[in-house]
Amino acid sequence: MQVISIFYLFVGLAAARSHRVPVDVNPNILTTGGLCCGAAGTEDTSGTCAKAGLNSFCCIAFRDDFVNPFGGKGGCDAIQDFTTGRLVKQFVPDSGSKCQAGNSGGFIGCA
Repeated sequence: MQVISIFYLFVGLAAARSHRVPVDVNPNILTTGGLCCGAAGTEDTSGTCAKAGLNSFCCIAFRDDFVNPFGGKGGCDAIQDFTTGRLVKQFVPDSGSKCQAGNSGGFIGCA
């Protein structure tokens, strides 16, 4: 009985450790702040970011200071294609789903 109890304990711990917290990475949510963005810049044909003296990046509405309560990767490391945290100061209006980081869509953020 004790052996099976220990086995179930380890199985439960392994499952909890690998669990990813569900997040909404809807590319149509435009916001500012410390966000997860693509590592490389993206084109801003509107010139919004350049006019503000900022660079343009493909970003998602996921905080770069996220702490995974299950002990896995936190911050932007947990998000495929948007692995770089940036302080997004403004965004290009109506830019939801207008850029790509890897295989994922996002909005154009100015940082």
